[in-house]
Amino acid sequence: MGRYLYFLGLLFGLVLGQTSAALATDYEFTTIDFPGAHFSEVLGINNVGDVVGAYGAAGPEHGFLLSRGTFSTIDVPGIVVTEENAAGINNRGEIAGEYNDGQYHGYLLSDGKFTLIDVPGASDTFARGINAAGQVVGQYVAAGISHGFLFSRGTFTTIDIPGATGVVPYGINAAGQIAGTVYGAGAIPSAFVRNQDGTVTTIALPGAASTYGFAINSKGNIVGMYQVVAGGPSYPFVFSGSFETLDVPGAVNGAAHGINSKGQIVGYFDTPEGVRHGFIATPQ
Repeated sequence: MGRYLYFLGLLFGLVLGQTSAALATDYEFTTIDFPGAHFSEVLGINNVGDVVGAYGAAGPEHGFLLSRGTFSTIDVPGIVVTEENAAGINNRGEIAGEYNDGQYHGYLLSDGKFTLIDVPGASDTFARGINAAGQVVGQYVAAGISHGFLFSRGTFTTIDIPGATGVVPYGINAAGQIAGTVYGAGAIPSAFVRNQDGTVTTIALPGAASTYGFAINSKGNIVGMYQVVAGGPSYPFVFSGSFETLDVPGAVNGAAHGINSKGQIVGYFDTPEGVRHGFIATPQ
C-alpha cells in the first residue's frame, strides 16, 4: 500500500495557490469496499463512473474494476505477483496499472488484452494514468533515479523537469496535460502540471510539509493529498485555482487519486481502527 510514496523526495520550483479553504462544494460520499477484502483503494474513475483500484485479501494485492455495480478482479494472467493494481481508466474502458513479480512492470488492458509497459533500460516501471486517446503516463527508475514517462502509440517519451531529483506523473487528461509529483532541493514534494508545450507549473499548499498531485481532469482540476507534518496524517484535496480539503466522513487519513470531467473524485481513507476503504465523492 505504500507504493504511492515509493520515493522520498524534495521540493522543486514555484509555490502557488492559496491557503486551504473550507470545502466550497457539497459532496455525497460513497464508501467502496471490494467484497471480502481487508483493504480497498480507489485510484481512477472515468466519465461514466467506472472505477478501478486495488484490494487486499488472502495472498497478494489485486487490481479491480467496479462497473455498473459489479466488481471484477484484474490480474495479469500467468504471472506470480506480490502486488498488483489498476490505477487509471479512460472512457473506452482501457485500464492502466502495474504489478510486481520481483520488479515492477506497467500494463495496458484494452479489449481484454494485456500489453506490457516496460521502459527500456529501467529497473522498475509504474503505469499510473491513461487518457481518452490511450496515452499512458507513469514513472520509471533507472540507476536509482525516478523519471516520468509518456507512452503513446508504442513510443516512450521521458518526462524530466530541470532541477528535479525525481518526477512521478500520475494522471493525464484529454488535452495532454500531465499531473503528478515532483521532487527537488528542499525536502518538500510538490504537485505539478505539465502542458503539451513542456511548460511546468508546481503547486504546493502554503505551510504544508508536502503536497502530492495524483490526477487532472478535462477542466484542469487537480486532486491529491497533503501533509501538514512530515510523516503525519495525509488529507485529500482538490485544486481549482485554490485548495479545498475533502472532509471524508470517519477518516483520520486519506488521499484523492482520481477525478473525472463531472467532478467526481475517488480515493481512499483510513478509519481510527486502521481499516482502509475506497470512496467516491460526487458533487451535489
